[in-house]
Amino acid sequence: MTKKNKKLTLYLDEEVIRQAKEHARRSGSSVSDMVEKYLSEKTGSGRREEAAEDSIPAEFATFYGVVSVPDDFDEKETLRDFRLDRHR
Repeated sequence: MTKKNKKLTLYLDEEVIRQAKEHARRSGSSVSDMVEKYLSEKTGSGRREEAAEDSIPAEFATFYGVVSVPDDFDEKETLRDFRLDRHR
């Protein structure tokens, strides 16, 4: 099923718009994506990937999206292997 996008006009303070655009630029996103994510979270219709991003500890949040891993990457298995190797 293809997601349909519709236009929404918002009236916001100029400074809020400026800061939102700057934040979106720095994070490689768009203001539309930011608003959609926020509204999805507030209405409970957020996607699973977004929920996972929010569960990242704050000290690691700046690294989110910097490293890419294979689709079949198993975080739990990798962590288990790392812990086992550390104690050998």
